[in-house]
Amino acid sequence: MYENENCGRWDWRRQPLGQEEVGELRNLLLECQQVSLVVGSDRVIWSLDEDSGFSVKSLKNGMVDNGGAMDNYVMEWNNWVPSKVGIHAWRVEMERIPVWFELLKRGIAVSLTVCPICEEEVESAEHLMISCRFAQHVWSVISTWCKVPSIYAFTIRDLLEMHRYTCFSKRKEKAFYAVCLTTIWCVWRARNALVFEGNPIILNNVAGEIKALSYLWVKHRGKNTSLSWEMWRGFKL
Repeated sequence: MYENENCGRWDWRRQPLGQEEVGELRNLLLECQQVSLVVGSDRVIWSLDEDSGFSVKSLKNGMVDNGGAMDNYVMEWNNWVPSKVGIHAWRVEMERIPVWFELLKRGIAVSLTVCPICEEEVESAEHLMISCRFAQHVWSVISTWCKVPSIYAFTIRDLLEMHRYTCFSKRKEKAFYAVCLTTIWCVWRARNALVFEGNPIILNNVAGEIKALSYLWVKHRGKNTSLSWEMWRGFKL
């Protein structure tokens, strides 16, 4: 709870987590302190056009004027994996999967906050797929298997764009991208099996699932009928 002459009384459902949320709260309180309340009827004002009010045109003009404020990123889809796998990766990039941190942000009471795998940091989508020690081991296995430099990513978007910076042929590049999408899918499945079923996470099992699923999808959905399991194990396309 917080109280001063300008901000009134706040009754939070939970305390802020981490430096980012503490900073956001501090900025919010500073903004509230600058508010001057007056007697009169309330009215809604569209700041981009106070005279005419909201319109799609004013919104579009405001977005264009802001220029770099727009995020023009468009995820590249891969029809060699099922749609649900691509959609899942898209949701991960937008931080729209129900990890503990996202549930807490939406005011949902959860019993845990830390990553259920490493138990070291608050579980966010980025942590689960990148900075978690288990995820790092998985990506190390993938880089060795696919014969690419060690995979180091800072954002989910980095994972979704790695295939563009390989020296592979177009066909092999698409297959590698399918492997990356499959990896994101399998890590999430392993996490859920741990949380909801109590199944321990074993690196070799997850890596084996990634290789097996991606092989089936690349071979049959990509119509690579000549691709054998022996070739796939050596990532030879």
